Amino acid sequence: MSTRITLLDVAKNNGSDGVDGLIEESISATPEMSVFPVRSIVGTGFKTLVRTGLPSVDFIAASQGIPGSKSTFDNKHFDCTVLGGRIEVWKTILDSPENGPAEDIKATEASGVMEAALRKIGKQIFYGNTTLGSAAGFPGLVSFTDNTKILDATGSTGDTGSSVYFVKFGNRDVSLVMGRNATMELSDFRVESLTDADGNKGPGEVADLASWIGLQSASKHSIIRIKNLTAQTGKGLTDALLSQAKRLAEAGVTFDTIFMSRRSLGQLQDARAALVSLQGNGENGTLGGGSVYVPTPTDFEGIPLIATDSIVDIEPIA
Repeated sequence: MSTRITLLDVAKNNGSDGVDGLIEESISATPEMSVFPVRSIVGTGFKTLVRTGLPSVDFIAASQGIPGSKSTFDNKHFDCTVLGGRIEVWKTILDSPENGPAEDIKATEASGVMEAALRKIGKQIFYGNTTLGSAAGFPGLVSFTDNTKILDATGSTGDTGSSVYFVKFGNRDVSLVMGRNATMELSDFRVESLTDADGNKGPGEVADLASWIGLQSASKHSIIRIKNLTAQTGKGLTDALLSQAKRLAEAGVTFDTIFMSRRSLGQLQDARAALVSLQGNGENGTLGGGSVYVPTPTDFEGIPLIATDSIVDIEPIA
């Protein structure tokens, strides 16, 4: 059983009235949010000490000394950025009997803004400040991945690429950070004047969603990326590619999750089915007849696979 504290856990622990329920019902749309660890900080920025070198050691003779040495560190600074949302409901909508009780309408809108927020965070986790993310948001995994930890699948069709990420979670690896000791905060609805498309005003009710959120990656060994996966023949995801990527890991590093798009997961399933077909289903290993079905993959060598719509299939080839 996982002991990681997630966004839902933080919301519950902080006593966010009703917000934990909204997160819980919206989290299925962004499965990465159910596994990504979250920690809270007092302010909106934080520093993490990253070890960049170990002390030197060597074998020596019994009567020989050795020079003193120490670890080297890099102080990385991370910032939380503001995520906001606003719900506006016209009074005429709330007062119309055919629309149902006003509280139900407001609850539906609250659930919608929470799902939209989780989708925005999910995409930001992977794409950060690139054109596929938000320039005003926090940097994502695509920026944090070290160049020595990237495997090129060599797909070449422009703007049809996708990526797969091996991620190791933890305070010394990858986690989300919530600023100001808070989580998602949805205000109570309040009466305000609303403005329509023509600039005319009318009564309504308004609520605001706000949070300070950032992403940290405190070690270059915490992420591996496979890039340039496309729908071209031979350029999709396979177990062979996953194996090659895993070899980029530092010795002893174990990953918690592998994230990918639904297309990549389907490619992996097809590749496994093709392998089963080639292996045959006869006693002497001859080619089996008919189509072959294999279950949707759930892991690679014990590492859970998570398919998410937050990873898209329109990445530029790079």
